[in-house]
Amino acid sequence: MLVDENPGSSYSRSLKIAVITIQLVSFGLSNQMVVTFKEENLMTFKHLFLKDYVDGGMASYAVYRQEDVYDHIDYILKQYGHLHNITAGNHDYDKDGGAYTPLSLCQEYYRNVSIYPWE
Repeated sequence: MLVDENPGSSYSRSLKIAVITIQLVSFGLSNQMVVTFKEENLMTFKHLFLKDYVDGGMASYAVYRQEDVYDHIDYILKQYGHLHNITAGNHDYDKDGGAYTPLSLCQEYYRNVSIYPWE
């Protein structure tokens, strides 16, 4: 039979296990809240800025014609301009002093290429 030479060490180990368990649970709950926040905001932005978006109505959302791309960008810009009037929550654009900040658009340029099935 093994005898623990230091009776306080078992209490110390138990305390360490309890503290680590509490930290892990706290970390897990914190991450869950971040994921939930991201998912809810993503859904909000889809409804606000994707033209004709319907929950679960489509597996993917794509625009194929150049005219449709311009139409969707125009829709996004109009929605952004009316954001402070149409949102029920805290989604709004920033003010810098007394002026609203401009909308920033990220642009990516694509090359015209041909893709063949054997490539």
